[in-house]
Amino acid sequence: MSIDIPALLERPGFLLPGLVLGVIVLLWIAARVRRIARSPRPDDALANLAMLIGLGWSSEAIWEITQERLHFPIGLTLLLFFVLESLLLLAMMRAKRHVEEFGWPGRFGTTAWIVASAMATVGAFASDSVAEAVLRMAIPLLVTKQWWDGVAGGNAKRPNSATSWRWTPRRLLLWVGAIEPGERDVDTVNRERLTQTMTRLEFRRRHGSARRKVRAAGKLARLSLTADDDIIDEVRRRADRATWFEPTHEEPPVAQPKSAILASAAASAKRHRVRHRHLIRRVRVTHPGRVVVAAQEPRQDLRSTQDRDLVIRAIKDAHPAFSQRHIALLAATSEPTVRSALRRTKAAGAPPITSAEILARAEASPDFVAARDAFHENERRIAETPINGREPELVGTGHGEKEN
Repeated sequence: MSIDIPALLERPGFLLPGLVLGVIVLLWIAARVRRIARSPRPDDALANLAMLIGLGWSSEAIWEITQERLHFPIGLTLLLFFVLESLLLLAMMRAKRHVEEFGWPGRFGTTAWIVASAMATVGAFASDSVAEAVLRMAIPLLVTKQWWDGVAGGNAKRPNSATSWRWTPRRLLLWVGAIEPGERDVDTVNRERLTQTMTRLEFRRRHGSARRKVRAAGKLARLSLTADDDIIDEVRRRADRATWFEPTHEEPPVAQPKSAILASAAASAKRHRVRHRHLIRRVRVTHPGRVVVAAQEPRQDLRSTQDRDLVIRAIKDAHPAFSQRHIALLAATSEPTVRSALRRTKAAGAPPITSAEILARAEASPDFVAARDAFHENERRIAETPINGREPELVGTGHGEKEN
């Protein structure tokens, strides 16, 4: 039974309600479009409309495969009609919720791309020509791409375990030299290219063979005519940097880490030191050291320095052959005092002195008699010295053992 639509439009009973219904639908569409245009996000409505159209186009490929080629029953065809589209919508909704909670689509975004790729593959097999296959493959992928841009965009956070492609179109273009990183003008690009070329030539001139050195020097000289001082300095710096690993460069000494000491070993050493100090203190208290008392206090020489110098100089002038030890015994003083007195009187020059003054000064000494007796006794011992030349033991007076 077929319906003749032109015959129905000619009847007044169908024409007027049809016009009224058409006007109402147009007014509703116009109001809807106006509301969408005034909304803060009109792109959401357009994205939803594009998604519905794209999903309907993809579902038609499932219908054609199941109905026309596989000849499935109508019930099974209706069940499989919207299965891939349902999976895609489910993955998109979960990915959007994951973005709102965690900031990135997660594995649900990957699932959406997998379902879109499957829809594109199924649509390509349902095509009758290459153009139709390309169209059926492009629409599901483009629909998923515009959804991904709306959900993730540039604000999606990448997880810590995220990976990146090693080979991408941008990296391939960088590898072949078609593009360069960053935004640079023509002058900057030209200067960098000239600097790199001169750096390679300078490296060949320094480290190449004899023939390559000559050729590199000629090219480098020609390029230096168009380079400024900054470029030449940069070329030198880069060429010097190529020899940083040579042993001529002094490397700072590596600090060796200090050997770690266990806490138990440190505590044991501290206890040992404390015990040792306690033992030493106990020994000192229990067994104090002996105090050695001198047998006899040394006699003090009450003469002045000038008197001692006069006596020593007079004895030395009267008997130049006497040794300092004899003079010390005669003057009742010590040998260091004799040496000091002789040094002082020789440097300053001894004043003239008479025998009477020497005798008077000597008799004024309380030990004159003892010194004289000791002198005569020593003279006797010297005269009785054996021929073997051993020096006799001389007799002291007990004076001059210690000076003030």
